[in-house]
Amino acid sequence: MQAEGMRLSVVIPVHDAAAHLRQCLDSVCSQPLDAMEVICVDDGSTDGSGEILQEYKCCDSRVQIIRQENLHAGIARNNGLERASGEYVHFLDADDWLEPEVYKRWLKLAESQQADICAGYYYTFEAETGEKVPKPYLEKEDFWQGNFSKEPKHLICHYAMPWNKLYRREFLLEQDIRFDGLICANDRYFFFQAIKRAKRVAITHGRFLNYRIGQSSSLIGETRLRHYDCHFRSFELIWKLFEQESKEIKAMVLEVSIEDFLSFYQRARGTAYEEKIRRELYGYLAGLDLSLLGGIPLSSRWWYKDFMLLMAGGVHPFVAGEVNVLLEQGKESRGGYIFPYHLFRPHDRIVLYGAGEVGKSFYHQGKYQGFVDIVALVDGKPKTGHGMEILPAEALAGLEFDYVLIAVRFEHIADEIRKRLLAMGVKEEKIKWDGSAYEREDFYRNAFYPRWQGGRWH
Repeated sequence: MQAEGMRLSVVIPVHDAAAHLRQCLDSVCSQPLDAMEVICVDDGSTDGSGEILQEYKCCDSRVQIIRQENLHAGIARNNGLERASGEYVHFLDADDWLEPEVYKRWLKLAESQQADICAGYYYTFEAETGEKVPKPYLEKEDFWQGNFSKEPKHLICHYAMPWNKLYRREFLLEQDIRFDGLICANDRYFFFQAIKRAKRVAITHGRFLNYRIGQSSSLIGETRLRHYDCHFRSFELIWKLFEQESKEIKAMVLEVSIEDFLSFYQRARGTAYEEKIRRELYGYLAGLDLSLLGGIPLSSRWWYKDFMLLMAGGVHPFVAGEVNVLLEQGKESRGGYIFPYHLFRPHDRIVLYGAGEVGKSFYHQGKYQGFVDIVALVDGKPKTGHGMEILPAEALAGLEFDYVLIAVRFEHIADEIRKRLLAMGVKEEKIKWDGSAYEREDFYRNAFYPRWQGGRWH
């Protein structure tokens, strides 16, 4: 039952979070919102977190404490939800913290839209460097609203974590939406249940909190690597939820799930878990119906190279089909060169340096795929034609970009261009080149028949 006038319940699972717990609680308790309760679920902490929680409870009547044995974050959030009485619920992690005075704005938007889910954006905070970076927007507009029946792709492909969202509590209870009990990856099934059943989802560009990354104590650290199979168990719950949906929707779900698998596979690189996870992941993916991915331009995905290398380990039939398609494309108008998608993230702003066959091929691929934003094509010999404008190298000074991609095959030429760029003031970390990946035939021959020796690909 909702307590009279209670607008928000903040549920915080806490397990050995003493190092950052005060910053989290200070950011919550300083919010000027009286109609709020802060439900802290002590998940079997042994580091003094319990004492910190008791201290805050004594100083702020809004703070409540639930204690449980170590059952992990999903069960802790469920127990917090059972205690909650607010109109909306926010699931905040104990090592993250809020921006000042955000709850009033966030709640006002959720209530005005009568949203079952109201999502916002956030900053990532790199623990080692102290760098605070805004998370990229997935919408062009400042505000988006819709639901699964109208725009399933946008919701399926959105950020799945619970802590950047307010949930209407009665919606979660009526739809019986709960977190699963997995040790990690226990929020993905919750997310997919919620977006599938919500009548109204609102997404704002407002940045409401700070997400701490790059720390060993995080669940995204070693715990996820030790229990990597939780990703498979989570996917099985999600897949059952969508098994009666259309082929198109199942393809979307499969694609974002593979992205999730490979994101954490990348984090295993160079660790003691790499070989074990690689074998587990190949075995699991090989048992899925990958034909659902047919027609999706995988080569524009940031995880494409890892996926193809992984599946090539057993010469998977899907890999053979994908290679043949791309090689056939190379015989057409794209010059036989492949844009090095593995060097970039979505929507990076790229200047191409070099207007020969490689540069022109990259220019057309980039514009066609839309994976990155091609800012310009520059060269020592500017000209126009073939549907593109080639700018002089000096034009770089007036361009805004994230990277310059040197679009030539040969290393000695790339080295000369690199020297010119450095002399022009372009920073080394903004210059990219990977000539070995540019020629389709060599790239695919080398990539799809790798050898795993001595802990790395050969």
